[in-house]
Amino acid sequence: MSQVVWLEQAINDIQRHTEALQQSAPDTVSEFADAIVNAGNSFATFPKRYPFVRQNSVIRRMPVPFGKYGYCLYYVVSDDDVLILQGMHGREPSPY
Repeated sequence: MSQVVWLEQAINDIQRHTEALQQSAPDTVSEFADAIVNAGNSFATFPKRYPFVRQNSVIRRMPVPFGKYGYCLYYVVSDDDVLILQGMHGREPSPY
């Protein structure tokens, strides 16, 4: 079983999305947090199930269904660790 590590940028991204939802749809914040955390923690088992963002990359992208456009977790698998790099809204351009 892999250890899941949320990097600071990913935590900041999730906080940013949580703050935006708090303003626009406060009743969904708890559901959003659960969806994102559960998605990230699911990397502990079978972390390589999502594709690379492009050929010759080590970064993978997991879509997280939530709301109209969803979110994406960008991550890398390193030995027994899964490093979550960023959490982006589905309408934000891919950083990778």
